[in-house]
Amino acid sequence: MPGGSTLPLGHVKNTFVLSVPIATAAVNANTTAERIFTVIGLDAGFDTVFVSKPTHQTGLGIVNARVSADDTLALTFMNNTGGGITPTTENYLLFVARHDYPDRNSVPTAIA
Repeated sequence: MPGGSTLPLGHVKNTFVLSVPIATAAVNANTTAERIFTVIGLDAGFDTVFVSKPTHQTGLGIVNARVSADDTLALTFMNNTGGGITPTTENYLLFVARHDYPDRNSVPTAIA
């Protein structure tokens, strides 16, 4: 991962904020569409991601962000209008939290 890391808290090993160029095709009317982007350094076993699209587009939302495989960001776009919407090509901010558990199955299911 490029850049520095903040002081980790709890079971978070590292955190990163990245500026990721996103360009994608139109999202059809009244549907959701998952789109895949390469982000070098993402780890499917240990990373949780949050994304911020810098501009507003009426009817368009991001309803899920996940690391679908190593080096791979999957964003699910929602279009709740009657026509297609092409997301603006721009740099999205990506917040990455990397946990320090041995694998995803070791992550607690509740706060004790």
